[in-house]
Amino acid sequence: MTTQNPRLLSITGFIVNAVIVLNIVAAIAILVIFAVMLAIPADTMIVDDGIAPGQEANYRTAFRLVLLIAIGMAIPTHIIFTRLKSIIATVRKGNAFTTTNAVFLRAIAWGLLAINLLDLGFGAVSYWLDSMMDQYPDWSFSFTGWFAVLLLFILARIFEQGAEMRDDLAGTV
Repeated sequence: MTTQNPRLLSITGFIVNAVIVLNIVAAIAILVIFAVMLAIPADTMIVDDGIAPGQEANYRTAFRLVLLIAIGMAIPTHIIFTRLKSIIATVRKGNAFTTTNAVFLRAIAWGLLAINLLDLGFGAVSYWLDSMMDQYPDWSFSFTGWFAVLLLFILARIFEQGAEMRDDLAGTV
């Protein structure tokens, strides 16, 4: 069985590979920034003029938390895109409904759940930062990611059942 549009799969595979590399590069860059922030003495750090007096230490702590959350997001992002790369490879072979792909989809769902949980942490830090700077927070809750998590878990189960049905059909022929 061949795929309907191998060019589209090639383009998608290229994009997924590029995102994997960019994610790794970004994670390394964030780790370097975090390490530099830890190494620089607090009294030499440049801070924004908009910070309320006496909040400089809290601002540095909040910024470090944002960096830690970003580093934490790199891990599930890597899991999501490496599993997606594997799924694309099986689709390219014309064998999408496999129990392995169901496992990959479930891993993607767990990765997206982790990103959504980390996003809640980012939202909390965002509100804390904005309270120090007397601004309105830029973060807002979104149901879209949570809905996608549910859809992925359901889709993983559909792939699992599709693989079982295919195996049953192959056994009866």
